This record gives sequence, structure tokens and C-alpha cells, in this order.
Amino acid sequence: MSAFHQATYIEITLDHQKFALPIEDTREILRMQPLTALPDASFGTKGVIHLRGEIVPVVSLRDLFALADQEPDDAARIVIVPSSEGMVGLIVDEVVGVASYGEVKPVKAGWNGGGYLSSLAPTEEELVGILNLGDILKDIQF
Repeated sequence: MSAFHQATYIEITLDHQKFALPIEDTREILRMQPLTALPDASFGTKGVIHLRGEIVPVVSLRDLFALADQEPDDAARIVIVPSSEGMVGLIVDEVVGVASYGEVKPVKAGWNGGGYLSSLAPTEEELVGILNLGDILKDIQF
């Protein structure tokens, strides 16, 4: 089953694999910056940043995807997204750019990466996993 879809996405990478977030779920993209660590922070939470008067928790998508931890390099970014608790920063390896996909296919049950994938977008080079931000945010505990 396929569906024609003209939504726009922010393409990111994690461990050299391409994923995408709906652009309407993205508030801002920041360069990596120093994080203030929190004692006894929940799994994946790397710390907090101060963003225009708001304290924003920052979470590693690598941790949530059970990828090997690595020190962020110059390409790493913090993608700011809204949650029910306010803004949240998601650390990604790289922001590739903005893309639209002509075809987006739903992910079959059991193939959804722990619930983090909502669909796949085939491109000429690869399959891009469309992330389900709602399910990602459900697994983040503040």
C-alpha cells in the first residue's frame, strides 16, 4: 500500500543512516553547545540548555535507538521540537537538509524500530525512515 504525500521533512542522520522528521514538528535547529548535566537524569537525557528564557532538556536519539554512544562532532545538531512539557532538544549526528518525498509507505507491524518509525520513503539512493515524534517523546521522561 502506498500513499502520495507532499509533506516536507527535515532529513537527519544517526550512525550514517538517514531519517526524517516532519518539518511542522521542528521549531529550531541549533549547533551543539555545552549542556548542563543533571544528576540522576532519565535514560538518554544528556543535560539541559537555556534557550531564550526556557530550560530545555536535551536527549540523545542515539541512546533511544540503542546506538553506540559517541562524542558529538562539528556536524552534530540539536533539533528543538515541541512536547507536552515544553520544548525538547534531540541530538542528531547531522542535519542533512529539507526534503519532500513523492511516496511514503507505512511501516509494517513489527518493523517500526521500537515504534519510532511511522513510515519509509524510498528515494533513488536509499530508504529514509520517517520518525514518529509522538512515540519518541513518550519514551522520554523528564
